[in-house]
Amino acid sequence: MMLAELRAHDPNGGRGTTGGKHYLCPLPACAAYMNPRKHRSFSVNESTGVYLCHRCNAKGILGDFADRQPCSSRREIARAQLGRFFGSTQRKQREQPEQITNRDNARTLRAPAREDVQAAAKATVPLAGSPGAAYLASRGLAGPPAQGVRFARSWLAGGPAVVFAGIDLSSAVVALQGRYTAANAAPKTKSLGPIGTGVFATPGALDAQLVVICEAPIDALSLADVGFPAVALFGKGATAQLALLRKRFALRSVVLATDSDEAGESAAAALRTALQLGTRCFRLAYPDGIKDANAWLLADRGGLRAAVAAIVAQAQGHAVQLAIEGDVEDADDLLGYARDLGL
Repeated sequence: MMLAELRAHDPNGGRGTTGGKHYLCPLPACAAYMNPRKHRSFSVNESTGVYLCHRCNAKGILGDFADRQPCSSRREIARAQLGRFFGSTQRKQREQPEQITNRDNARTLRAPAREDVQAAAKATVPLAGSPGAAYLASRGLAGPPAQGVRFARSWLAGGPAVVFAGIDLSSAVVALQGRYTAANAAPKTKSLGPIGTGVFATPGALDAQLVVICEAPIDALSLADVGFPAVALFGKGATAQLALLRKRFALRSVVLATDSDEAGESAAAALRTALQLGTRCFRLAYPDGIKDANAWLLADRGGLRAAVAAIVAQAQGHAVQLAIEGDVEDADDLLGYARDLGL
């Protein structure tokens, strides 16, 4: 979080002295507290970047200031400033939370705990009737709200957003990604939590015998809208996600619907390499000028449905192809092999 983002989140905030100016808290845990007359609990020392929210107790250093000192110096400055400015009587302050780089916007952020993700999820509202539903309708998705999709009025200090849940194999929510509804939003998305350890899945996708894998949740919704269960990687696919899918989709058929650009082709190749426990992979070929599933849905809904349906028919007409270097002769042996591996 940067100082400019904080000021954009609460343009009328910033009252107080340089050592402690007050704003509405932009963090997910305080998303429900937006009354400017009552809820300016976020104090910032604009000389050092040290902040503390008196409601959710989050503390750290704004991104503008985090890169000005080496890590050890940043921690020392934070401990000293928090002790002096916030009146702590303890001689030793807890170390500042680990600083990580958010891959969506390449800025330094506090490493979120699971509690942060849970608090952010609770601060969202149902999609139906919200501006998020109108946004999805503008993208050709006017059906009933899908499971794992909600709306945030202010997502990570960047404005209103449709929020997608990233889940693990047990369907537990491990991360969230918000896609901003403003047409000129930059970046278009921001994530909270370890987004590379979970996937977005439309209803039934993780248990389907044939599933489509794509990059963005909005592409997964587009594929589900024409009748096919889909999983989104929130990007090109991280190592943990590939391991998750390798286990989940053993002995199943998968349609690779990553984007039609160079990065999408690279992601499809990585998926082919990773999905080797009897998974049969088919590549969805996009028409010229169409980059992803949502663009295809908007341009030709029937064409998208027909293209995926043709691959489904092809998959149903083939036996499962085994890929364990000739050590496995049939599906029963492959299942035993998977059990031996703890899969």
